[in-house]
Amino acid sequence: HYGRGNVCGFGLLLLVCTGASAVTTAEDMGQASPYDAVTAHLTNEPKPLGSLPGFTRSIVARNYALITPESRVFTAPLVGWTGTTGIVYITPAIGARFTMYTAIMGRDAQTDFAPKGVERFMYVLNGEVSLSYTENEKKNETILDGPGAYVYLAPDTPHLLRALTPSTLLVIERTYDSSLGLRSYTVVGREQDLESKPVPDEDFLLKKLLPAE
Repeated sequence: HYGRGNVCGFGLLLLVCTGASAVTTAEDMGQASPYDAVTAHLTNEPKPLGSLPGFTRSIVARNYALITPESRVFTAPLVGWTGTTGIVYITPAIGARFTMYTAIMGRDAQTDFAPKGVERFMYVLNGEVSLSYTENEKKNETILDGPGAYVYLAPDTPHLLRALTPSTLLVIERTYDSSLGLRSYTVVGREQDLESKPVPDEDFLLKKLLPAE
C-alpha cells in the first residue's frame, strides 16, 4: 500500500492472517528442480489438466495481481546479487509502480546494488543477514534475523547486505517520488515489536512497519 502520509511516501502494511502460507525457503532449493512440488506427483496415469505445468490460478488485472506458487519463475543469479536465486512477482513491466521479489540467498551471498533513485525495503523471512549502510556520512552496522527483521533504505543509500546463513528475503523496490516533499531516511525494525491493530469488518490484524511521519 502506498500513501502520502508516511516516510518517503513508501507506506508498508503487514496483514497478519490466520492459516498457513506457502513461502519458498532456501532449504526448498535443495530439490532437484524448483518445480518438483508441481511435477513430483505426476505419473503416466490420466490427471486433471489443472495438475500439469503451464496451467495456473494466477491472474494479473488492472489494479491487482494474484501470483500462485505453480506459476513462479525462478531466476539465477538474481541481477545485482551474488549467490542468490530470485522469484520475481511484480514489476513495472505489467503496469505496477514497484518491483516485488523473493531473494533466496546462499551463505555469504550479498548485494550492494539498488538502481539509482530507487528506495528499497527488505523483510527477512528466514535466516540471518548482516547489513552495513552509510547515512549522513556515518557508517552503521546491524544484524537482521528472521523471521520478522526488516529494513527500509532511502534511495541512493550506500549499503552492503550479506547472508550469514542461508536466508530468504522479501524485497520491494520503487522509484522515489521527491515531489511529495517527504523526508527520506533509513528505518530498521522488527515486526514482532509492533502492535497489531484490528481492521473493522475484516478477519486480519494490521501492522504498520514504517512510521507515519
